[in-house]
Formats: sequence, structure tokens, C-alpha cells
Amino acid sequence: MKKCSKCGEIKEISQFPKQSGDKYMSHCKECRRAYNNAHRRKDINKSREKDSERYSKNSAVRAKYARDYRKNNPEKMRELHLKLNYNITTNDYNNMLLKQNNKCAVCGRDMSDYGKVFCVDHNHTTGKVRGLVCDPCNYGIGFYEKNGEKYKKYLSLYD
Repeated sequence: MKKCSKCGEIKEISQFPKQSGDKYMSHCKECRRAYNNAHRRKDINKSREKDSERYSKNSAVRAKYARDYRKNNPEKMRELHLKLNYNITTNDYNNMLLKQNNKCAVCGRDMSDYGKVFCVDHNHTTGKVRGLVCDPCNYGIGFYEKNGEKYKKYLSLYD
């Protein structure tokens, strides 16, 4: 337990930022955050300049960290990809795969024979997920959605 020198409250030691070694700052995290926010608001342009300078100096370090993070956390990256692009979870994906008996929704190819995870097929206008498909079927659907009218017109000439 430790007393914050700013707000005067007695808080758990985990509520104080570490300083160096085994020392902790005298202000709690909450008071420190409030101080930093107020200080940044005083001269926002100066704060932005400093941020930009720090950002440009450390861009290679940050890029390496991001690359390593993606490499070391493939499950988290997959979860994030599914959530951001299709608004589904890994459980939703796995449930769809079970409903499709581990087969492509279009051609029926088995996922174990295919050797890769299936793509999430979705309507690009509404965002609604239609099913899970293999790469060749996914490319075919995408190509047909973009150029379908041309082919319908062409095929109708020979029917």
C-alpha cells in the first residue's frame, strides 16, 4: 500500500507507475494520466511535433516489433483479421466449417485435402458472410461478381 502525493488516497502498489529498479513514482497512475493529458492540451501543436519526431526516430524499431508480434501471435492476428474484415470470431468460423462438414461451400473440396484454411466469402456491399470457400472458388466468385454481366450477355448470344 502506498499514499499518492497528488490525490492523497492510499492505493495498492500496482496503482503506481514503476520508476527505476524497484522504486515507484509518488503519483498514482490515475493522477499521472490526468497530469499528462492536461499538459498535452496546453500546447497541442508542440505535443504533436514531439510525437512526430519520436515516431520518425523509432519507425524501424516499431516496424520490427510489429513484424515480430505478428509472427509470434498468429492466433491473435487471425482473430483480429476475422473480426475487422468480417465481424466474426474464430468460434463463428469454426461453427461454419462444422456446418459445411469441413468442405468448400461451392465445390465441396475437403479442407484436409486442400491443406489451407478456407476463405470467408462475403457480400462486399452488405458485408454479410455467405460461407467458407477454397481459394479457386473465392477467386471465381470475385471475378464473376465484377464481370458477370459481360459473361451473361456473351453466353446469351449462343443459347
